Amino acid sequence: MQWIKQRRHQIFPEYFRELYLAKTDLNIVLFDDVSGTDDTVRYHMMGSHLITRAVENVTPILSVNVSSPYQTAPTCFIDASGKILCEVERNEDGMLLYDFEKKELNFGEIGRKQESDRLLKNMSFK
Repeated sequence: MQWIKQRRHQIFPEYFRELYLAKTDLNIVLFDDVSGTDDTVRYHMMGSHLITRAVENVTPILSVNVSSPYQTAPTCFIDASGKILCEVERNEDGMLLYDFEKKELNFGEIGRKQESDRLLKNMSFK
């Protein structure tokens, strides 16, 4: 299993594209993303970035953030179509339990994967 440790500013598509090329079954993102004030805009932006990465790479994501009064990134499980299947309540101590099983791709996921593979066919990420 390959891991990416994200820093506050790094949910860049190119890191996830490397994982896509490695054919990962699950991408795990570890955050220490907090603020000194309640920043719900950033929290939702980070969640949106994670959903986008899951969809464009057709790969589920487990996102884990530290417990803090002002979390700015979610602790959640997102499926390959971008649906949040399980999430810890924001700004609360908690533990996410999710029984991950690799699933067959659905129609839309197959189409996105085929298009990604077609676009990447002649590209190099070395």
